[in-house]
Amino acid sequence: MSNWYDKIGKGYTNLRVPDRRIASLIHDALGNVKTIANIGAGTGSYEPTDREVVAIEPSSLMLHQYKGRGTCIQATAESLPLKTNAVDAAMGILTLHHWKDWRQGLAEMFRVSRDVVVLLTHKPDLLDFWLLDYFPAIREINQRLFSAIDEIEKEAADNHWKAKILTVPVPHDCTDGFLGAYWRRPDAYFREDVRRSISTFNLLDADVVHHTLAQLRRDLDSGNWDDKYGHLYDLSDLDIGYRILRMTPA
Repeated sequence: MSNWYDKIGKGYTNLRVPDRRIASLIHDALGNVKTIANIGAGTGSYEPTDREVVAIEPSSLMLHQYKGRGTCIQATAESLPLKTNAVDAAMGILTLHHWKDWRQGLAEMFRVSRDVVVLLTHKPDLLDFWLLDYFPAIREINQRLFSAIDEIEKEAADNHWKAKILTVPVPHDCTDGFLGAYWRRPDAYFREDVRRSISTFNLLDADVVHHTLAQLRRDLDSGNWDDKYGHLYDLSDLDIGYRILRMTPA
């Protein structure tokens, strides 16, 4: 996966800008901790700027784009180069599905953290999201990549941690360009740079993407999209399955 992001991570910081409303939820979940390990840190998105942070990231390209204030270490989640109970908290933001062994990575987060582990992930089906009507393969890919919330809860319990689940509504003008960020801005998905910054799109067949986007363009131009999904323009945010898991020692 680190090699993958060395290929698709170019220009990542231009489109994956932390959204302040999502950041607020993440920081509330972290609480008043002083030291944090950010696992799969990427460019440092959502790291609190007023805490001591150690950023763990396997991709060289992502580390070169790191914008946080933490100490950067190139390593994987499954083998964290940190002592047991080294930090107050460990966080992982939309990263769990990229790990080779998420259970081992989660166990490592529990090992190095004294007080709290915070994950931002999403339910594999993304609930009801119109993009999956056009790209059903995305649903299949995500069901294969993403771990079910109850599986993560069980793994936490097996490691003697308890999980609290928090819903993360996605704002209509979300600044962080993950898969569901553009639920009220369908034209964004025609941009190659937008798709490149969304890991799932990089797993789709190029011909399928081309033909499906052509159908989406026809539906937008004809008004068919508005007939089916135009009610979304009346919403300021939407629950499409993103969740924070706040885990504390049992």
